[in-house]
Amino acid sequence: MRLAPYSYLLNPIEKIWSICKFEVKKLMGDLRPSIIAYIRNAGPLRIQEFRLRKMEEAAQTAMNRITNAHVASSCNHVDRFYQPVIELEDLKE
Repeated sequence: MRLAPYSYLLNPIEKIWSICKFEVKKLMGDLRPSIIAYIRNAGPLRIQEFRLRKMEEAAQTAMNRITNAHVASSCNHVDRFYQPVIELEDLKE
């Protein structure tokens, strides 16, 4: 029996990406008033470029918020799935 090429339950980075995406969404929500104000005032950049820059800033901030504790938690989370895989059991979260 083969595993699917993508098995999120066995990949600790998936939990880290989830944390990053949550942080980016939260930060972009906080930036929404400034984005709306920018649209109304028609700044020097196109709105797409302005939003992209804000998204990049939010992504960088989100990545900087990942701690060693997050990484350890992600590894511990997936660790519990390895034994069932070795025993060829179905993965259930």
